[in-house]
Amino acid sequence: MNTAIDENFFKQLPSPHNLLNTLQLFSDAIILIKDRTGKYVFGTLPFARLCRKKQVHEIIGHRDEDFFPQYLCNQYNIEDQKVFNGSSILNKEWLVPEQRGVTSWCSSSKTPIFDKENEVIGLCCMLNNFQVAEDQLQSDARLTKAITYIGKHYNEKITLEILAKLCNLSIGQFCRNFKKTFKSTPNDYIIKTRINAACIDLENTQLSVTEIAFEHGFFDCSHFAKKFLSMMGESPGKYRASRLK
Repeated sequence: MNTAIDENFFKQLPSPHNLLNTLQLFSDAIILIKDRTGKYVFGTLPFARLCRKKQVHEIIGHRDEDFFPQYLCNQYNIEDQKVFNGSSILNKEWLVPEQRGVTSWCSSSKTPIFDKENEVIGLCCMLNNFQVAEDQLQSDARLTKAITYIGKHYNEKITLEILAKLCNLSIGQFCRNFKKTFKSTPNDYIIKTRINAACIDLENTQLSVTEIAFEHGFFDCSHFAKKFLSMMGESPGKYRASRLK
């Protein structure tokens, strides 16, 4: 059985085994449960692999910050707080880094978990990966070809002509379908992918901001700084400095 649990957490539930038995029916799905501190107390093997771990027990007791870039964790945590306050969130699109320079977009649904006194003690989250689950792309499954291409070539020059041709669509059709499915234009998606990869290098390498800009597909450092500030709310230099404290 490719699951692991935090026993103390589930002892608080009215019927934890019923919950776990239900979740185990979805052992091929990306499912995780957090307690109110953000600690993982349950996960399926696909989620462990998303965290770049081979076994589920390797993620139990850890938090988002242990596996994902801080700027994404900050956004995840804001959403988690809404769930801890009792709200459910359905089919929210999130960018999830799978490895350096490769990202995918997921549809995330979260729901609160209540204890015997009807107090929220955690949340359950299920992710559907757009890149590997083509049947989730209700608008046009051919868009997965464009997403895969962007993930592999994000640091190169990518044109709408190339992406539309991959999907056997006109440029107009491709742009309309892409925005309908991902709530983002193709160009914005490419920029977000590049910024995500740049954040990883800002946190984990000694490369200069200029070197990182060129490494991740920005041919003008000032353009990189402008886009980074727009997306992250701070300059690349401030972002790096805040993570090195």
